[in-house]
Amino acid sequence: MITGIVVSGFGLAPVYIAPLAKHLLGAYGVNGAFRILGVAFTVVTLLLARMITNPPVAVAATATAGSVPAPAPSSSVWREMVTSRAFYLLYIEYTFAALAGLMIIGHLAKIIAVQSGGLVQTGFMFVASMAVFNAGGRLLAGLLSDKFGRIRTLAVVLLSQACVMLVFPGLNGMAGFFIGSGVVGFSYGACLALFPATVADFWGSKNFGLNYGILFTAWGVGGMFGPLLAGRIADASGSYQLAYYIAAALLVGAAALTTITRRPVLREG
Repeated sequence: MITGIVVSGFGLAPVYIAPLAKHLLGAYGVNGAFRILGVAFTVVTLLLARMITNPPVAVAATATAGSVPAPAPSSSVWREMVTSRAFYLLYIEYTFAALAGLMIIGHLAKIIAVQSGGLVQTGFMFVASMAVFNAGGRLLAGLLSDKFGRIRTLAVVLLSQACVMLVFPGLNGMAGFFIGSGVVGFSYGACLALFPATVADFWGSKNFGLNYGILFTAWGVGGMFGPLLAGRIADASGSYQLAYYIAAALLVGAAALTTITRRPVLREG
């Protein structure tokens, strides 16, 4: 839940960034807008960072029968992580989830314009609504995974998004696009809360920064190829239908891998 709260700020960012960036671009041009945003972000980030202090170390409660497994030993370094089967399974799952989600998120405005024949107007409303669902997915997934387990929650998120991908070709009205884009945004956001929490569970918190940084490169792989793949498909065929089916297949494949993803047995100390 704590991870979900922290990363929900990332999900909500488009609510204010989209109109602010549009205004700055119109008033100061591309270079001016980048300079203003860069200076503003630097100042705000540095000021807030000065307020951050490590909280007191809490005594971990003993896990009870049927509860979420206790975290792994805190001494697990990245070398141990990358030699485990669980890491590669999570890497593939993260790559597939990011790739599938960004195939839609990166082309949402174009998708709505193409499938509605230009009748549905896009813009800030859809950007803002997806951002809210994105942030909500991070919060709710974090909360549910604390109760039901990370991998189980991840499987549900992946399968729900796969189902939406299969019905996306038939969407053509504002209500349908709102619901469809909402589920995609929710599921995509949920992954960005579940994977870091899973890394902490599997390999501990002491070396979490580097360990999750290595796994997070999977998101970069998905971000690099997802929008490009969807764009090439749309340019070649005139529609995104094949992109939806590919995304659904990737999500089902990732969900299937969760059935064999287990917390590795690591050394103590």
